[in-house]
Amino acid sequence: MTRAWVFVIAGGLGTAASLGLLLSLGDAAPACDINPVVTCAATVDNVLNTAIGLIAFPVVATLGVLMLSGVEPLPKLVWRGLRAGVIAGAVFTHVLIFLSLYDLRALCPYCMIIWICVVAIACHTFLPRFPWRALTVWLLAVIALAAQAFWTQWWLLLS
Repeated sequence: MTRAWVFVIAGGLGTAASLGLLLSLGDAAPACDINPVVTCAATVDNVLNTAIGLIAFPVVATLGVLMLSGVEPLPKLVWRGLRAGVIAGAVFTHVLIFLSLYDLRALCPYCMIIWICVVAIACHTFLPRFPWRALTVWLLAVIALAAQAFWTQWWLLLS
């Protein structure tokens, strides 16, 4: 039951974040620009990423609604398709995390919401016995990587 709710909530949040990123396309000064580090100006030029999110997250949310309505267990073919999509999404997300931290040198608020949604879905898909521990470890690791990658910028912003 928890997995179904995570699918619905993460699918809905991921869809909303993808839509927010899509609506920021072409803005001279997007609303998500908070400071030089937390900004989406460098990431809003990629329509493909947004389109993938707008297609994939509603599918996950729909599967969560189906599970909540009692259609469980889902057919094996559906689970295989979900697992394949989650693996592809998780790999793609981690490539984008690396690019955000070390190439673009910017943290997009919409993108960070999408990262958390993808990893929450992945943890509940592949680690149903202890998904919250895995998600917590992942969050702490990403926070540590962001702190390391932006240490000088954070230091300058705080002083």
